Amino acid sequence: MTTALAACWPIGRFFDLATSEVACSAPTKTELHALHRSVCRGQPYGTETWCQRTIMRLGLQWTVRPCGRPHKQK
Repeated sequence: MTTALAACWPIGRFFDLATSEVACSAPTKTELHALHRSVCRGQPYGTETWCQRTIMRLGLQWTVRPCGRPHKQK
């Protein structure tokens, strides 16, 4: 008697993640920098437009400001 270990997908799968170009390619320096900033500062990670909308919607403006105190004005 054989039992299924997992149920079928509730919707059709769009692509196979294990062989997709996105999963198999190395990230660029720009992508790594954006991901690092996202993890360290709590910024949303995604396209510029989506990030700006998400920052405004969730009140995350502090995540895009520079760290530390402002410079003295001369």
